[in-house]
Amino acid sequence: MSPNHLSVVASNVERGLSNDRTRSTYFAHFSHTSADIFLLSEVYCRSVVQAQAWTSDCERAGLRAIFTANSQTAILWRPSSRFISLPPTQINFLTNRSTARSPVRSTDAVFTIGEEQIRFVAVYVPTSSTDTGRYLDELRCSLANSPFSPPLFIGGDWNCVQDPLLDSAEPGGRNEGKIAMDEMVTSLSLFNPFRVLHPHRKLFTNIRSLNQSGGDRRLDRFYLSRSLLPLAQGQDLWARPTSPSSSHHPIVLVWLSLESSSAEKGLSR
Repeated sequence: MSPNHLSVVASNVERGLSNDRTRSTYFAHFSHTSADIFLLSEVYCRSVVQAQAWTSDCERAGLRAIFTANSQTAILWRPSSRFISLPPTQINFLTNRSTARSPVRSTDAVFTIGEEQIRFVAVYVPTSSTDTGRYLDELRCSLANSPFSPPLFIGGDWNCVQDPLLDSAEPGGRNEGKIAMDEMVTSLSLFNPFRVLHPHRKLFTNIRSLNQSGGDRRLDRFYLSRSLLPLAQGQDLWARPTSPSSSHHPIVLVWLSLESSSAEKGLSR
């Protein structure tokens, strides 16, 4: 990736980070890339002790992190990034606060990129047909009613698709959450940068094995506020990790093309 582009990765780690070897492998892999911000889903962080230990593990790998007890999501970043002017501020305003039966599925923080603030949100949408729409409705209302108004940059595993014909190998398959997904994207004026850049391209992020029901789908996606969309330069997949294994390709969005003369000026809206 070009040093003149900020890059953001969304990665579903699938089986969680509780295993020491798995966690070390992921953190080392992220550290050896040139990406700046990582939005993780399905992390299975179950306690304050785990959150603190995993944060320390990230620091030893040269990264910084926001892990929350009883959470399915996390945000990592590279402190040496030339684009991140100040450490992020965690908001903790989103609903879906954790309970014994319902883990937190959203992590959000405001990053200062150049001179501008941007709200990054990592999400992991439930797979249950009864919970998918409810979670998306809660997320939409929380973001709409938030007292914080920086542009939004949301990424993660949505466990549903917006366009079954382009985003699913089996367009007629189950797709709970589409109606709530469409409503959230419309009401918050969000845009899918991949679909803007590639209106007709099929590129699946979740690859199903032969013994799993359903076909391949593009479950992992980014959504941006309108003001950020012109800065998106390209989006692609990373190769799926073979160790630890995952059925999800991490996705990377390369954006914010900067020349050295404009790097200190921040974003232009």
